[in-house]
Amino acid sequence: MLQPKMVKEILEEIGKGEYVGTPLGDLYRKFVGEDVQGADENTYRKFLYHMDEMFDAGLFKCRDLNERHRWGKSNGIGNGRSYTNVNLLLTPLGAEALQELSKPKGFEKLVEGMRTAGTMAGQEALKYAIKFMFNSAL
Repeated sequence: MLQPKMVKEILEEIGKGEYVGTPLGDLYRKFVGEDVQGADENTYRKFLYHMDEMFDAGLFKCRDLNERHRWGKSNGIGNGRSYTNVNLLLTPLGAEALQELSKPKGFEKLVEGMRTAGTMAGQEALKYAIKFMFNSAL
């Protein structure tokens, strides 16, 4: 299940990179820890899930790789954990979402949108919640 607080925190971290981008390694250190291989499986999987769903929802993009490599996560041999330390940038949609989340009621609207998404999951629920947040701001 997507956690609105983590969505906001990831957007904030990626947003710090502005036009240069935020290195993926910085995100791993913040959300998974210094030792990616030794990190708790649940913590690691939670981060990957949020990154996959946010990427698929169009909130950020990879500056350095083509579409085939997505956001830099690598599938290591034997389920090893690895990544390419690429720079990630907010898309215009991601930047607008972050701007809205920074408003006093923005985060509450995202949470409400996630709740009302019903049986939708992942990126579809996130897309719905962001649309709900934007519509509530009007």
